[in-house]
Amino acid sequence: MADDVAPPPYDATDIVAENNARRDAERWAREDADVLRAIMHTKKGRAFIIRQLDRCYVNSPEKFVLGSPDATAHNLGRESYGILLLQDVMAASTDLYMTAIKEQQEERRRATEVRRSEIKRREEENAPKQQALSDLPPPPGFPGHVPPAPPKKK
Repeated sequence: MADDVAPPPYDATDIVAENNARRDAERWAREDADVLRAIMHTKKGRAFIIRQLDRCYVNSPEKFVLGSPDATAHNLGRESYGILLLQDVMAASTDLYMTAIKEQQEERRRATEVRRSEIKRREEENAPKQQALSDLPPPPGFPGHVPPAPPKKK
């Protein structure tokens, strides 16, 4: 039951406790920055951080939901956390964040180009089939069918 004892009240005159709390906060900030730098040193880690920021609606107008203030408030709360994450990432390494942004832009361009080429390929595959089918006469019994001419007698 010794765990149930409340901590002593805050004493602003205790300089040692103040210094310890400040050092602990600085140490935790350094450790967090080290972890973020380790994550951001890999391409997959940078992509992960960018996806997290996107999920938090950072730099996105989609957080505002027309006619739904509850959903907008929820999304703004997510954005608030995303901004904190962005501040931590920028404090850890601005260069790695800029690299992540460039990689994201290149990936989006590549994905867009792949989608365009797939659409074009599908259109090219389907176009000859439609044209070939339109050149055929309708089968017997369908409107527009012209029976073949009887052979000429000599």
